[in-house]
Amino acid sequence: MKKTRQFMMLVVMIAIASPLFAQLPSGSYGSDISMKKLNSTGSAFTDTVCTIYEHTNAGRAVIMDVSAIWCAPCWSYHGTHALKTLFEANGPNGTNEVMVYYVEGDGGTIAQLNGASNSQGNWVSGSPYPILPTIAPNNSQVNSLYSIGYFPTVYLICPDRKVTEIGTKTAAQLIAGARACPALAMNALDASIFKVSAPASIIYCGTMNPVVTVQNYGTTAITSFTVKLFIDGTEKASYDWTGNIERLEIVEVSMPTYVDATLTSGSHTVKLVIDNPNSGTDLNLVNNEKTMTVNNVSTFGGYPVAETFSAATFPPSGWSKDDGNDGKGWIRSTAHNGCAKMDFYNISKNAIDYLMLPPVDMTSASAMNLGFKVSYAQYQSTSTDKIEVQVSSNCGATWSTKYSKSGASLATASVTTSSFTPSTETQWRQESVDLTSYAGQSQILIRFKATSGYGNNAYIDEINLSPSADVASNDMVSGMLLSPNPSNSNTDLEFYTQKSSDVSVVVVNSLGAVVYSSIVNAAQGFNTLQIPSENFNSGIYFVSIKGENSNSTQKLIIQK
Repeated sequence: MKKTRQFMMLVVMIAIASPLFAQLPSGSYGSDISMKKLNSTGSAFTDTVCTIYEHTNAGRAVIMDVSAIWCAPCWSYHGTHALKTLFEANGPNGTNEVMVYYVEGDGGTIAQLNGASNSQGNWVSGSPYPILPTIAPNNSQVNSLYSIGYFPTVYLICPDRKVTEIGTKTAAQLIAGARACPALAMNALDASIFKVSAPASIIYCGTMNPVVTVQNYGTTAITSFTVKLFIDGTEKASYDWTGNIERLEIVEVSMPTYVDATLTSGSHTVKLVIDNPNSGTDLNLVNNEKTMTVNNVSTFGGYPVAETFSAATFPPSGWSKDDGNDGKGWIRSTAHNGCAKMDFYNISKNAIDYLMLPPVDMTSASAMNLGFKVSYAQYQSTSTDKIEVQVSSNCGATWSTKYSKSGASLATASVTTSSFTPSTETQWRQESVDLTSYAGQSQILIRFKATSGYGNNAYIDEINLSPSADVASNDMVSGMLLSPNPSNSNTDLEFYTQKSSDVSVVVVNSLGAVVYSSIVNAAQGFNTLQIPSENFNSGIYFVSIKGENSNSTQKLIIQK
C-alpha cells in the first residue's frame, strides 16, 4: 500500500512543497506545531492557533492525519469516517481523551478542500475536527517536522510526546492506541532516558561514543544529572551534564569517547543510567536506564574471505550487521541459492543499514581485491537506492568509500513496481573493488553500506576478498551455483576457483549416503560440471565442492 501511495504522489500530485523524507521511526520525539484552522464552514481561516502540546500537556493524545486533496487512498480513508467517529466520541465534546487534526499536507487550497477541481471531493463537509491547510498563513512545517514520506500518514502522538505511525485504523483501533499511551507521571523530579542513539549494535576495538537522549518526565526543571556507562555489570565511565530541561522537553547528551583495549571480541551487555538529577533523588527509577547488547569487533583474522550465503544462518559466522534505527536491515534471501538482500522496497527513504565482512589482518598481503555480484532493479527511473563499499583502517573511527553506485548505475534489471527478486543469472553483475592501498595493514574493516531511496530491492552475493597479486597461493573455491534447482533432470554446477587445482565434488542424500562423486581438474576462474541428477530419486541432496583450502555446500532438490 505504501508503494501505491508514493507512486500516486509522485505522478499525480501538484508538486509537494518539501522533498520526501523517511517516516519517523516509532518512538521518535514529537515536535510541536503552530497552525491556524479553518472555520466551521471551511470558508476561511480563524485566528485560533492549534498546537499539539496544548493537548499532550493536558494528558490527551493527538491523532494527526496528514493527507492530500488529490490522494485517492486518503479520500477512501476519509470516507470511512473513522476520524469523525473518534472525534465525536472521544474528542473535547466526548470523553475528552484525544484530539484529532486533519492536515492537508500538499498545499491544497481552501476551494479544493471544499471540492474544487483537482480534489477528490469535499473534505470539509461532515468533518467536525480541526482542518489545518499548509497554505498561508500556515506552512508545511508538519511535512518537515514529521518527515511525511507518503499520503495518508496517520500519527499517534502520546502525552509523553512519543510518536507512532498508527496508520489508517478504525475509530475503535485509534482510541485503543491512544488509551495504550502511558499516563503522564506527576513526580517533581523525574529524569528519563528517552532513547539511546549510540553505541550501535557493533563497536570496534572496544571504542564507544555513547549518545543518550534524556527527557524531563517530572514537573520540576532539571538542571543537572550524571550519565553512567556500565559494561557487563561494571561501571566504566560517567559524565556530568548541566543545563536546563523543562517538563517533557529533551536534550541529547554525548559522553566522551570510552576506549577499553582489554574488551574481548564478541557480545557484551551495555547499560546507560541517568543518576543524581539536580543532585537529588529521582522519584521514578524505572525509566532511568537502557540496556543493549553490542558486538565488539577486536579480532582481525586472515584472508581470503569467501561467502555465498548458502547456509541459513545470517549473518554468516564472523560477519556483523547494523540495522540502524529502522528495525529492519540486511537479511538472507533464498534467491540465487542464497544471497544477502536489502529490502529497499519496504524500508523508509534515507534509512541506512550496514553488513560487515569479518575483520581482516592484511599485514602479509601485497595486493587485495574485493569481488562480489550485485543485483538491483529500480522501482521507477528516479529511484536512488545506493550500495557502497566502505573501508576503515582505524577501528571504525573514519570510513572511506571505495565503491558507490545508486539508481540507474546500480541497476542490473528493468524498472519494476513489483518487489524485485532476481530470477536469472543475467540479472546479476560482477563488481571488483581494488583495496591494494590497504595491503600490509593489520586492522582492516570492510562493510557494505545500503542507503534506502524507498525504491526496490538490492542483493549481493559471491563475496571474494583475496590478494589479487597472490592468487597462486590459494585455490579458494567459491561462487557455487546449482541450476536448475529444484531439478527433474541433470543439474549444472558452476563454481569459481582462484587458481587451477583439483576440486572434489560429492553429492550425498538426506541419509548421508554418497550418490555421486568426482574429481575435477578446475581451471582458474569459473568452471561448470554437469551432475547426473536425472538418475537420482526425488528428495533432498547436498552438493559439496572442496578445494585445497576451502569448501562449500548447497542443497539440491530433485522433484520428479
